[in-house]
Amino acid sequence: MDKLKIGSAGIFYEYTKGKSPCIAFIHGLGANCTAWQREFAHFQKKGYSALRFDLRGHGMSSKMTPKFNDFSRDLFALVRKNRLNKIILVGHSMGGMIALDYYKKHSKNVAAIILVDSSYRLSPETLKILAPIEFLVMQIIGYFANFRKKSRHMDFQRFRKKSDFRIIYELSSSLDAIPYSMDIVKDMGKTDFFRMLGRIKCPVLVISSENDEFFRISASRKMAGMIPEGHFKPIKGTHSSIIKRPREISGIIEEFIKHHL
Repeated sequence: MDKLKIGSAGIFYEYTKGKSPCIAFIHGLGANCTAWQREFAHFQKKGYSALRFDLRGHGMSSKMTPKFNDFSRDLFALVRKNRLNKIILVGHSMGGMIALDYYKKHSKNVAAIILVDSSYRLSPETLKILAPIEFLVMQIIGYFANFRKKSRHMDFQRFRKKSDFRIIYELSSSLDAIPYSMDIVKDMGKTDFFRMLGRIKCPVLVISSENDEFFRISASRKMAGMIPEGHFKPIKGTHSSIIKRPREISGIIEEFIKHHL
């Protein structure tokens, strides 16, 4: 991977040059770019330009407390560095909100947006409140994870057949654990792209997992209907579908690009 210095932050990224527009993969909170590894490889093989990167504070990028606005700024710096005229934004979870933030600032640079298990805001309508028992289980997972020797940066592809709780456990005991993640969530809570949805002028695909633990499929369908060129695609699975169902998601994205760009 390459490293781009942006102010005091070092952003690690991988870019493969191919046919345009470039597909930029954006991971979610607490993850890193390995979460998109198989989708990234799929489009590399298909000859597309492809970009993936570790958000600041995540993965191999500089460990610092970021603001939500920092993420889209870093992506724009990568776009300029690699002289990309048009990009297709593909964001998972928080990565989808980053994609919308990027479009708000640089709409002329965006050919299409693909949101996977994501939303335009964090609210009671789009974010499921974890049941007390689920919250307790995650607290227990985090407690025991503290006794493990910190492992290397997470490779999310190791957990394609593991439960979501196992992924949380492994993440909590790795160098990728983010102790300030709630600060980012609070910052995200101030962000709402609702008013922008009706003004988005590029094709948008909303992919939603039927059993997503965080974003309701009904809210995702409603969001797609608010966007002039919005399209909705439900799939089976949970919030970790990009890790566990990469072939299906790659195929859906590829078909969308063929028919709408």
